Amino acid sequence: MLLIYLFTKKKLGKRIQGGFKNSNLADQCTHRYKIYVEGWGWSVSEKYVLACDSMTLLIKPYHHDFFTRSMVPLPHYWPIRPRNKCRDLKFAVEWGNTHPEKAQEIGKAGSNFIHQRWILCMTTCFIC
Repeated sequence: MLLIYLFTKKKLGKRIQGGFKNSNLADQCTHRYKIYVEGWGWSVSEKYVLACDSMTLLIKPYHHDFFTRSMVPLPHYWPIRPRNKCRDLKFAVEWGNTHPEKAQEIGKAGSNFIHQRWILCMTTCFIC
């Protein structure tokens, strides 16, 4: 874990120095799985992680976005228990690798849910 942390910190430092010019959110949607981990506060990235067609492995957040409050585990994302992260992540990836079509269905269902909510929100907000 320490090696991953140091590698990530080094990459983040380079991106900060470069002004995030080479960071493209769409490039992050090319992976089979996406993990959403909440930081120390509310994050806007949850809906972007879920908007990819990748199966989202979602560690139960403390703060909830209005987009995601009505999402249901397994139809829309794979739930990860905060106290069993490593075990749950390992199981989820093994399950997804064994059932790639079903994992893709979960990813697409989560993505469709977010896209539909986003369109509804934009339409409602525009009318007001």
